[in-house]
This record gives sequence, C-alpha cells and structure tokens, in this order.
Amino acid sequence: MLSFAIVTVSLPDGTIRKSSFRIMVKRTMGNVISLKTDKDCFSMSNQGTDCFLELLEKAASGSDMTENQRNLIDFLKARREINQIAPGSASFDVIEMPWNKETLQEDTAYMMRTIQAAKSEMVLKKLDYRPDIRIVFPWLDRFAGMIWMLDTTILTTGI
Repeated sequence: MLSFAIVTVSLPDGTIRKSSFRIMVKRTMGNVISLKTDKDCFSMSNQGTDCFLELLEKAASGSDMTENQRNLIDFLKARREINQIAPGSASFDVIEMPWNKETLQEDTAYMMRTIQAAKSEMVLKKLDYRPDIRIVFPWLDRFAGMIWMLDTTILTTGI
C-alpha cells in the first residue's frame, strides 16, 4: 500500500524545509533499503533503521556540503523522522534520493565519505547508546555499494 507524507525538517541555521515522500507501508514492521530490485536490498528493524540513519546524519553534521548534498542528507533525516512517527514506513529505493545528474560523481563521493565517517569512533561517540557495529556496519557497507552501483549505472547507461 502506498501513502504520502509531508515532513518538516528544521535545519541548524534556522531554515525550515518541507518535503513530501512516498511511503510504502508493508506488512512487516521493519524497513528495506533497495536499489531498483528486491535482489539488491537489505532490511533493518525500526531501531536499526533509526541507528543507521542517525549515524549518517551525525557523520554529515558540521561537514561542508553543497546544496545537492544537503538535499541528500535532508532526505535521510526525513526518513528517520518518518520512522519515528510511523515505524516500519521509512523504506526507500536509493534511486528515490534527490540525486543531481550534473553533480552525481561529487555527490556520490560525498556520500561515500559520510558513510565512512559514520563508522568512525568519533561519530559513534556522538550517540547516546552503543550500537552493535557487527550489525550496523554491514548495513552501511551495503548502502555504500548501492550508491556506487547507482553512480556507475547512471554514468554508463545514461539513465
């Protein structure tokens, strides 16, 4: 079942952004991140989703980013908020993220650095809890692989 949500994100500089998202409500209470097909996906519990997205958000905070990169992080922040409001409804396909073809290489490189930073002790210490890195790090690695595939797919096929 598809549904739509409007999420308001307050940014550190005081600006407010509103975005609408397609939400896929499934029978399971977890979330799935995919790349075009069900074969290229991984699922997480709701708490796992919160941890995964919070790590990415904290890894990106304070870093210099372009407007396009900010939009990518805002998308992830909104997904986290959606998961907190309606657990199990934050699933998304990597292609749904607000990629810009003109800056795709720069933006994917930024996301790779952000994912790597999310696995650092410095970012882990920003959390109020200690996640099980044996579970969370493979999710971050799978996400990085999907972004890399998105990059090469778009660059080689012109999608």
